[in-house]
Amino acid sequence: MNRGGVRGKAVDDLSTTAAGRCLARLSEHRPHGQFFDCVKTRKQPCTPVPVKHRSSTACHLTNISLRLEAELTWDAAKEQIVGDDEANAWQTRQQRAPYVVSG
Repeated sequence: MNRGGVRGKAVDDLSTTAAGRCLARLSEHRPHGQFFDCVKTRKQPCTPVPVKHRSSTACHLTNISLRLEAELTWDAAKEQIVGDDEANAWQTRQQRAPYVVSG
């Protein structure tokens, strides 16, 4: 698997599944191209946005855990790390005006 595509027997076997159809759709677009196409057309992406959000959250939490060499407990409803202010501080960074998001 690389940015040029996904190949092999395992991929061929996926062709009848939802995941396989998603991979086929993704291979039709340049990297990140599907995201931009969806913004323009208002169509839903191949992978639902909440799935992408939770997937990237897991990666960020892993990186925070590795940097701090600590086990983390995640509250998905609050989107906060439980009982660890230092770890929670890693979830954001200082924003620069005029690119400030409030709320």
